[in-house]
Amino acid sequence: MKRWIVKDSGIKKDDYLSDLTSIPDEILIIMKNRGIETLEQAQMFINPSLESLRDPFKLKDMDRATERIIEALEKKQKICIYGDYDVDGVCSTSLLIIFFKSIGVEVDYYIPNRLNEGYGLSVNALDKIKNSGADLVITVDCGITSVNEAKHAKDIGLDLIITDHHECQEELPNCIAVVNPKQADDNFPFSMFCGCGIAFKLIQALSPEDVFFKNIDLYLEIVTLATICDMVPLIDENRIIVKNGLEIMRVGVNPGIKALFKVCGIVDKKIGSSHIGYSIGPRINAAGRLGFSDIGVKLLTSTSLEEAIPYANELEEKNAYRQELETSIYEQVEEILSSDRKYKDEKVIVAAGENWQHGVIGIVASKITEKYYKPTILLNVEGELSVGSARSIKGFNLFEAMNSVKDLMEKFGGHEQAAGLTIRTENIQKLRDSINRVADFELEEEDMIEKINVEFIAPESCASIEFIEKLHILEPYGIGNPTPRFIFPSMRIESITLMGKLKNHIKLILVGLTKHECVGFNMAHLAEDLSEGDVIDLVFQLDKNNFMGKVKPQLILKDIKKRQPYDYNRDKTSFYLDYLKARQISNMTFSSDEPTFDSTGYNSFRSLDKTHIYETINGQKTLMLSETKQGYYSSMAALHTTGIKHVYDDFYTNDRDRSGEYVEIVHAPTCVDIDGVDNLILADAPTPIIRESLKDSGVNIYSIFNNSSTTIQSKEIFDMDLDRSEFSKVYKYAMLNPDVTLRWDECTDVLGIEPFKLFASLEVFKEVKLIDYKFNLADVSVDIKLMDKPSGKVDLESTKFKNNIKILREYFRG
Repeated sequence: MKRWIVKDSGIKKDDYLSDLTSIPDEILIIMKNRGIETLEQAQMFINPSLESLRDPFKLKDMDRATERIIEALEKKQKICIYGDYDVDGVCSTSLLIIFFKSIGVEVDYYIPNRLNEGYGLSVNALDKIKNSGADLVITVDCGITSVNEAKHAKDIGLDLIITDHHECQEELPNCIAVVNPKQADDNFPFSMFCGCGIAFKLIQALSPEDVFFKNIDLYLEIVTLATICDMVPLIDENRIIVKNGLEIMRVGVNPGIKALFKVCGIVDKKIGSSHIGYSIGPRINAAGRLGFSDIGVKLLTSTSLEEAIPYANELEEKNAYRQELETSIYEQVEEILSSDRKYKDEKVIVAAGENWQHGVIGIVASKITEKYYKPTILLNVEGELSVGSARSIKGFNLFEAMNSVKDLMEKFGGHEQAAGLTIRTENIQKLRDSINRVADFELEEEDMIEKINVEFIAPESCASIEFIEKLHILEPYGIGNPTPRFIFPSMRIESITLMGKLKNHIKLILVGLTKHECVGFNMAHLAEDLSEGDVIDLVFQLDKNNFMGKVKPQLILKDIKKRQPYDYNRDKTSFYLDYLKARQISNMTFSSDEPTFDSTGYNSFRSLDKTHIYETINGQKTLMLSETKQGYYSSMAALHTTGIKHVYDDFYTNDRDRSGEYVEIVHAPTCVDIDGVDNLILADAPTPIIRESLKDSGVNIYSIFNNSSTTIQSKEIFDMDLDRSEFSKVYKYAMLNPDVTLRWDECTDVLGIEPFKLFASLEVFKEVKLIDYKFNLADVSVDIKLMDKPSGKVDLESTKFKNNIKILREYFRG
């Protein structure tokens, strides 16, 4: 279950952003949520000008790098660009080729074959480059961990300049210059460039200022492509690059990029960062992953559309083949995970297989990480050695974790969220064990819950073409400046439709004040737990739907939480709530047979407006108790949309470490553990046992229920009693099916009774040893097992369960 974090910072009259009178308050709130704290930052965000690019010589070693390159140009020495096989590396290589060509210099380039050579500098590659007559090697997007290779280059008389953006290890390569803003002693104000961004700064340093800005259109498209695809934060200089680069892309200066747009069917005027990230980048990446990086370089350095089109078509073919490999590997990984139950409990997934094209496993690792929200390391077994790719989640620094177990690996490199590695196959299990020990120390259970950042709870007026147009000022979107997400509370589902050839997308028609069309891509699984008439809260992004020339707003679904099911008896969550309630009643032990109902006592609890929960309890340990299904859903709805940043809404267990800042919801508790709790919020009137345990607790007790909800609670209690016909239905079913599993969605249709009556009957039958049963949380089902019939007469009416219901009815009758 995902956690929604509402970031709404609000705008005050004396706020610095209030000076920007031409910008709607909703947009200003989003900017403030992005950490824009000064008017200067706001103006740079709105109008990211190329003139704001900083002096490249503030980067450590930039002066030494340019001096050696200028010396090579003056002496007409041979220069070789050494790149990487991903989008960033291909773009970096192409960028420097285009720059040197613009000053009349032909340079060689070398990109290692991913399948045969692996990532980064290698001794064999340096020998080949030296034998080709090169005097100087400039790395782009690689080299920062190549200590031994740099020493070899020096030994064979090959000068080396390293430009990179990956994390630095303790020892840096000894070479002419190392240009990487992530060096500990580098004082450049911004360090989050991609590799191509560093190559761009190198070009800026090598060019007279007027010439650089005159020729900047030659570079911006390529560095924009790399910046978006390498998923670096789109802030500061990256935002300047991408904002201006997208404008040039819409005109189309680079023939290779223009050819790819043509092959993908993307119209120039509609080009955005999502087109780059999801359409253009993967096609260039595909060739590199399959060992054909030179196609990407040839495409990006083409001088005409006619020259570029064949390369674009070739990339399209490689991408289709890559998708086939990806699907095959993904299915094999899923099979491995399902066959080993240990994966369920481990915080890091480490899996290996043979013939997993290691150029593709990085994509699969990303998908596995996204699905299970766990760091993932996938390895292709190649005899004694295995080569792998790793992806992480927020809060787990993958590079540091791998560095702590580096003795197990032959080599590794990368950054916080992604890495590559080579390991001896015999050490894979040791890696799995060791990296999980690190994760057990670094990651709390809360870290393993995916968080969705939401800008604010939106009025329905935001679902308009006018507001969507206003959002364009925030583009381009990416890491550090994500596409804004909003919440719509209390929307009723009018219709549910599955779409696509594979029926893997879902379309909902939602009704609030007006109707809204909502589409969830690859979210068809949601339909299993939704019914027409359900009331939901949803997180969404805004987009336009242009169909048959008619443009209308469309909500892009990101997550759903059910506020209230249309039919409690056919709802998966309610099925479990009924089980918890039956268990609660069965386990109650009253100190008195007739607890008295204090009709005025509820007024002693401080009433709490649901919309003010956040202000009241923010930062404190809080427990929320519900007794009824409506109370549970009411609690959830209040927490979804009040801005509480940490909500633990897993009602499956009452046993929780309360060290984090979140609200813990417990449904139908048999007792209340208030150790470490600051506040209790009651969604319903408490049972007499719970009420007794709250006396003199020293905890702040609030109520969010009212007379109306108490009436509903009383009705639910009075509807709980079982008659003989309901007992008979359950027992006859057990006799006909002496060892059976009943799913949550089968109960009402199979037995003709509501789920609570099933669990109540099972509790009674279990008490008199006629039936045993077990609830299965994984698939929300119940195992029912018929026991041997006792020799004597069984009195169902005298059971503890039936007596407890009688006491509760009398209590609430009072």
